[in-house]
Amino acid sequence: MRLNNVVQRQTGGQAGATVGHHKAGGVRLGKPPPVCRRDSARVLSARGASQAAALRTGRGWWFCLRCRAPPSRSCARRNRIAAATATRRPAPCRGRAAERRRAPRRALPKKKTHPARRRAAMADGGRPAPAATFVSLVTRVVELEETATAAAPLREALQSLLSRFPLCFGYWKRLAELELEYESEPAAVAVYERAVVPLAFSVDMWSLYVGHAVRHWPAQPDRVRALFERAAPLIGSDYLADSFWDQYLAYEEAAAAADPSADASRVGALYVRVLALPLRAADAYWLRFQRFAAGCGSSAEVLDREREAQVRAELAADGAPDTGAEGEDDGARKMRVLALMDARFHRHRAAHAQQARPLLPRGFC
Repeated sequence: MRLNNVVQRQTGGQAGATVGHHKAGGVRLGKPPPVCRRDSARVLSARGASQAAALRTGRGWWFCLRCRAPPSRSCARRNRIAAATATRRPAPCRGRAAERRRAPRRALPKKKTHPARRRAAMADGGRPAPAATFVSLVTRVVELEETATAAAPLREALQSLLSRFPLCFGYWKRLAELELEYESEPAAVAVYERAVVPLAFSVDMWSLYVGHAVRHWPAQPDRVRALFERAAPLIGSDYLADSFWDQYLAYEEAAAAADPSADASRVGALYVRVLALPLRAADAYWLRFQRFAAGCGSSAEVLDREREAQVRAELAADGAPDTGAEGEDDGARKMRVLALMDARFHRHRAAHAQQARPLLPRGFC
């Protein structure tokens, strides 16, 4: 009523009489029409009923003077309150105003994929390989493993699968076992050599390869060690590389146990390398190293003089105090070596934790 009286006073009492007996779309037309921000002053300063009636079409709908669209109920209510109180600016109409066009959305960055996966996915006419293709290829391999009597169909199915999906290390192993069974051991090695090209940083693939080498190259220890050393720079510092280092340590321990004249210095040197890496099983390796040192007959097997000097220089660079003198017997030297390795191990653990802290989520302990 108060708003209607305001409009009637400013329009000479004719606006309310003109529009007071109509309803349209559930909105009472007897109340002042909802207006846009620019048109609120125009309606409030109307001089006659003709200007107020210009907002109404022939069917009785109230339209916005600016965008010519029926406003919403919430917009109408806010404008009525603002027009009645005249203390704040009315909210704009929610119509199809040209100046309220939405800004174009920014294109999302493309997900990065492995180059080998991308090349394999785009091999079929430039189109990505769908999931149905993978399922059909795997189904074909399973059927041939159960029914095939010759190696050629199964070899062809495995090669077709791996040409499209080269990161499936389990199927590389199946193909290598197939070549080992029907062809020869060099053919299986050739399969593993093909596999480590797209899977150069896969702990699982290298573990399968070195496992094959340990089983089938017993008379070639230098060749086995060369393969271990080839894989170590690629996957040795992986957080989950404990399976690879377990195989390497087991091989060296077995080699030392098989030859009574040989010492265990290779095992000790390998423990020195492993204890400096950020591995998941670092604490377990430290306990294993302590048991190994307790069972060694000489302190040189735990840590030789050259590596002891390197560890001492490394700790001195970090500001650690010296642990003892050089001229002592073998038992005292073993205790000094264990103290040096303990200080080095905990310093590396603290440094790895400090480096990984920015990568952890907030609140992670």
